[in-house]
Amino acid sequence: TLLDHGTHASLVIEDEAGAGRRYSYGDRRWYAEGDTGIAAGFSALFRRTPAVLGRIVLRTATDTAAVEAELGLEVEHAYVFRVPADGADALLGGLDDVFARAASARIPGMDPRIEFVPHPRPYAFFSRNSNHMVAGWMEELGCDTSGNPFLSRWRVADGSR
Repeated sequence: TLLDHGTHASLVIEDEAGAGRRYSYGDRRWYAEGDTGIAAGFSALFRRTPAVLGRIVLRTATDTAAVEAELGLEVEHAYVFRVPADGADALLGGLDDVFARAASARIPGMDPRIEFVPHPRPYAFFSRNSNHMVAGWMEELGCDTSGNPFLSRWRVADGSR
């Protein structure tokens, strides 16, 4: 399930047990630590900054109302789609590998339900923000993305033809 939160996006993938895992990406100070002050905002907008990968385990991946209620976040649009299991497993494996490699560097976040670890690629608002990252994950799942993901103004089509 692709979650469009208005200006940023996240991805919920169903694991083999049927639970949802929501993955998100963002600037460490702004997103994980909740530092929304002027200095942190300026850095996030105009500099390459340390990034985090966030993960939260949810009860479901396909019931969008339940996902939204469990997250406690506004979701402007939720797009449920199906992809081959091997593609979803490969993406889950890659994302979980980031967590495994950074297990000793966990970052306490403002939401204790979300696990945060450093992401190896720095955050850059205009070229590598959460929307760019989610678009890349969608492409890894075999979906085509078009448009500009910069401010969540993009479209996704499944890869089947």
